[in-house]
Amino acid sequence: MKRIKLAIIFNIIIIVMDVFATFLMVTGIQIIGHSQTLTETGYHALQFFTVDSNLLVLATSILMLIYYLLIMNKKIEVLPNWLKIIRLCSVVGVTLTMLTTVFYLGFIVTTGYLSLFYNSNLFYHLLVPLFSIISFILFEKEVYLEKNKCF
Repeated sequence: MKRIKLAIIFNIIIIVMDVFATFLMVTGIQIIGHSQTLTETGYHALQFFTVDSNLLVLATSILMLIYYLLIMNKKIEVLPNWLKIIRLCSVVGVTLTMLTTVFYLGFIVTTGYLSLFYNSNLFYHLLVPLFSIISFILFEKEVYLEKNKCF
């Protein structure tokens, strides 16, 4: 039960960070640095995998939170397989975003490595992926799929 409580806490943190980063992105508000690299403001940003994968993690974190609360209140016993699959896909997506930013894009941008982590990109490129990976590996043991039982 302690592990589920930690998973709930991590999912709440992921939700808050993702909503905040999306707000920054849509409005164009800058809280760190004076410019951002590889960033669009407004809804034009939805063309990027970074934003889409973070929105998928946001959606799955909301669903995981709901289902974990149902499990804690003894309304259900296990997570549905479709949610496990979507959660796995979302965590892989933000992990790919983080690894690409840290190990590839950081070395080819002309504005400097740290410019990839200004404003909403700090959350999209680093914090949300890290919290998602930690939550998935350490606290969401129910998410692991059994062989030949995906559907």
